Amino acid sequence: MSTPWPKPWSGANPMSAWINRMLQRCKEEVLLESKDFRRVQTPNGYFLESKIQGGKGGTAAPSTDIQLFAITTLNGNDWFNANKVVNMHYDGSLQLTIGQLQGAFKIAKATNIRRSVVKETIDGIPITYRSIPPGSPLNGVNDNNRVANDGTSDELQCVYPRFMTVTDPGGSGIGQIGLVSTNAQCLVFAVSMPGGTGVFDLTDPAHPAAITWLEISPSRVWAKRYRPL
Repeated sequence: MSTPWPKPWSGANPMSAWINRMLQRCKEEVLLESKDFRRVQTPNGYFLESKIQGGKGGTAAPSTDIQLFAITTLNGNDWFNANKVVNMHYDGSLQLTIGQLQGAFKIAKATNIRRSVVKETIDGIPITYRSIPPGSPLNGVNDNNRVANDGTSDELQCVYPRFMTVTDPGGSGIGQIGLVSTNAQCLVFAVSMPGGTGVFDLTDPAHPAAITWLEISPSRVWAKRYRPL
């Protein structure tokens, strides 16, 4: 809410004239428009409003909407389902309450962790990636594991830290709704990207759904798995 300008100072105080001149000068200050911002007048003065809307041309305005989520389901894709953390309280240890809409949000993985990355060139060597065979006992299977090949040999790789859901023993083990500690591995921070993340939910190929949340923490990498299949 805007704060109204104070009324001119009246009375015999010798400072009145100086204060009133300063007040008038402040009111005359002009905010300049630009290609990205327009000037808007209100009864209480002027402010600058962004002209840019994500996804409608131009450069999307930077997003500041960062939220804490708990992963609910993994699906072997470039994204996962999650619920927002809706409350925080202290009860012997800091606890978080997970929202009650199971998998209400879809969150895109960071670019280098996505399953759609099937080949790249590293130090001049072409590397290809493929999924783990069905029936593997590995945790998270193709969300957390892949096979890399440099043309001569295979290397089993895993994501570190692992993707874990609220039902995984290392995630929290509580089920889809309830309390988790702040160091539970199912927790992630994600930022809202109004212009999109480049990831789509293709569950219905005829109606691809853009995913606008992007995981930003924890920072994950692919590493050689310490133990083979």
